[in-house]
Amino acid sequence: MSMNTVRIGIVGAGSTTIGRQIPYFQKIKDVEIVGISNRSLKSGTKVARDFNIPKVFESWDELIISPDIDAVYIGTWPYLHHSVTIEALKNGKHVLTQARMAMNATEAKEMLEVSRRFPELVTQVFPATRSFTVDHVISQMIADRYLGDLLSFNLSDNAGMFDGVPPYTWRHDRELSGDNVMALGYWFEIINRWLGDASSIFAVTKTNLPTRHDAHGKPRITDIPDHVEVIAEFVCGAVAHIRISDVMGFGPRSQAWFFGSEGTLMLDLLTMDLFGGRRGEEGLDKIPVSGSEYGGIGCSPEQEFIDAIRGVGKVKFNSFEVGVKYMELIEAVKLSSDTGRAVQL
Repeated sequence: MSMNTVRIGIVGAGSTTIGRQIPYFQKIKDVEIVGISNRSLKSGTKVARDFNIPKVFESWDELIISPDIDAVYIGTWPYLHHSVTIEALKNGKHVLTQARMAMNATEAKEMLEVSRRFPELVTQVFPATRSFTVDHVISQMIADRYLGDLLSFNLSDNAGMFDGVPPYTWRHDRELSGDNVMALGYWFEIINRWLGDASSIFAVTKTNLPTRHDAHGKPRITDIPDHVEVIAEFVCGAVAHIRISDVMGFGPRSQAWFFGSEGTLMLDLLTMDLFGGRRGEEGLDKIPVSGSEYGGIGCSPEQEFIDAIRGVGKVKFNSFEVGVKYMELIEAVKLSSDTGRAVQL
């Protein structure tokens, strides 16, 4: 082990952690995953065996006090992000937590407040990477006034009609997911990269499928919405309509539209193909997007986290401040839907 080795402990090893974070960390030079804590000792032992991780902890609180660990990756559902983050920081560990940042905005703000007491420690929320290939292109085109004045923005993410009985997952359990709804926070995060901050939110939500069946076939009740309609105003002057739905059978293709005084952009959210047209042109043409998987970012979030720990870079995607922003938007959607009023941000 070199003097520059970063030793990581994993708290929560579900499909995303196994499929992404563990392999990515293990590819980085002088990074070692030295311990893991999962929902059960049995499941943790299996993951440790599969990935050659030397130590299995019975609980996450044992892992975060270990002197053999420098940084903690939190791959659990949102219900543990707040507790593990705060205790890890108090025990001198750098923290990378999976999105969504927390159960609600209050927890997220507390995580940010505690992180500021330990400025020597790196904190990061794993970002939505789906749009990384085009984010820098869209942002640059807006800055270069390809659209002129940005007037309106429209995003629709439609999962379509369910076949058979809809499944009940952790996303439908408020005790595990909190205020998070479908991919709403995910898209809020990405939209903030494109448009900047929102100034007001008006939302209508509905739970069309309150009864779902869990993995054992048992019917479960949920009040988490499966259809959300948001009208938002942004500081940049644009008015936005954002619709996220799990129930729109044969609905429109998932797309994002940017309407400006001089031009229009359309992003296909499934392929991330970008199209644009300006005043005087006949229609939209495909815009070439060059670059790597991470577009203008240059490296994976895992690498960014390690570089920040080593003092050779800073966390941009995502800081805890960004995580708080999208958690506040999620909270605003719930508050607006509950009260029938617009929420000022």
